[in-house]
Amino acid sequence: MDRSDNLIYIRSDTPFKTIYDVRRAAQPPKCTATGTGTVGHYMPKLLNETIGTKFDIILGYPGGPEMDLAVEKNEAQCRAFTHAAWFSGEPYRTWWKKRIRPCADSNREKTG
Repeated sequence: MDRSDNLIYIRSDTPFKTIYDVRRAAQPPKCTATGTGTVGHYMPKLLNETIGTKFDIILGYPGGPEMDLAVEKNEAQCRAFTHAAWFSGEPYRTWWKKRIRPCADSNREKTG
């Protein structure tokens, strides 16, 4: 079992400012994932099933760079992954200021 802290980032130009906005979404944000059993799949699925968010999970991406590219091109609006990946560097440090923001975080401490 993976015990890493996880987060979901979402594009800052979407109408979703909080996790509650995702619950009320008329058109849910699309989140990228490589497949079932991955953070990209189980984090949004858990939120969908427990608090009623409406993430649309898109499976089949080969890896992280392809998922980030899909978000950059607005083919998807969000991605879930570990804190280790978040703090690993680019593109997240650059994106943090203008393109993305955390939407959900499994850590009790502030991320960012």
